[in-house]
Amino acid sequence: MIKTIKEALIWASSYLKNQGIENPYTESQLLLKKLLDLPLVKLTLQENQPLTEQQLENYLQWVKKRGEGYPYAYIIKGKEFMGLEFYVDPRVLIPRPETEILVEWAISYIELNKISDFKIVDVGTGSGAIGISLAKYTGKKIYAVDLSMDSLQVAKLNSEKLGVADKIKFYHGNLLKPLKKQGLEVDLVVSNLPYIPEREYATLQREVKEFEPYTALIGGETGLEIYQELVQQLKGTLKKGGALAIEIAYNQGQRAIDHLQKGGFQKTYILNDLAGHQRVVIGENFIGENFKNYV
Repeated sequence: MIKTIKEALIWASSYLKNQGIENPYTESQLLLKKLLDLPLVKLTLQENQPLTEQQLENYLQWVKKRGEGYPYAYIIKGKEFMGLEFYVDPRVLIPRPETEILVEWAISYIELNKISDFKIVDVGTGSGAIGISLAKYTGKKIYAVDLSMDSLQVAKLNSEKLGVADKIKFYHGNLLKPLKKQGLEVDLVVSNLPYIPEREYATLQREVKEFEPYTALIGGETGLEIYQELVQQLKGTLKKGGALAIEIAYNQGQRAIDHLQKGGFQKTYILNDLAGHQRVVIGENFIGENFKNYV
């Protein structure tokens, strides 16, 4: 019978290993660390400490969920992003560390542009990770748009949780259309829209495919259809000279560049992630006309 921290970890590690979960002992530790609100080192130092019946019951439930492939972030209802702790649940995609590259670029771009009334729109905000991080670290005005009311509820919750609700205005609708209706203009568009091609859905990891929202993952036949539509909507909303930053898959860089050039950006380039893969495409100096007509 399981009684102590050590015994719980031994059982959980064995169970997760049998369920095919990678790094089962580490996963077991992380779940118990979160449940008990203890640093990892204290789990070892206090390994003979008994667990209460309620703690053990909760831990067994968490471990069994993880064994079913349920993502860790959904179990603990949280994910760290840009040093901030976001609430997440199955209504939204779990923020990925690779997306921080986009946010870090945006922060640098904002700092270089000495515009006091600099405005940003986060298109497809999801959990709000991008827009809220930018509001937190730059203090600028953010518009956040999503087609999913469920996602907007999570994003609003996170804006309140992280103390930036007064800096963000949320809109429900398709890409930039809600801003167009209001006649709003922005200096920067940031977006992590669905970009996985339909044909690749079956190849995704089990915990992604079975538990994260399909509509937040799949971007059409090529994966870039939604971004194409976004670029087509820029005119009249993105100010002349403005910029766009989008997250892409490792093999979509040049095709995305082509769309941005056709959409009116004079300067385009790709940022790689830490693994050396294409991750973010940038368009600067927006002129609102097909740049390829000028070169």
